[in-house]
Amino acid sequence: MSAARRLRQIRNEHKLSQQDIARLANLPKTAISKIEHGTRQLSADEAMALSVALGITPNQFYGIDALPPRKPCVKRHLVERVVKQIQTSLDDLSQAYEM
Repeated sequence: MSAARRLRQIRNEHKLSQQDIARLANLPKTAISKIEHGTRQLSADEAMALSVALGITPNQFYGIDALPPRKPCVKRHLVERVVKQIQTSLDDLSQAYEM
């Protein structure tokens, strides 16, 4: 969903006018109107201000929380092997300093 449609959706869910959301986010009402109509891009600072004004996270603002979790990019067996190698190295160092 585009930022324009998401802004309108969230604003309507909170039963706020464009003027209300503009005042809460300390933005001009014309900016809200242009963003919702797609004639102006939403900046990162504006997205943050809108999120704070609405009491939601930027991820919630963009609908990212609704995405399915990603699979980890690292294989578990590789991580376990590296951890084992580190533990072995630490054991070797520990024994060397005990002598």
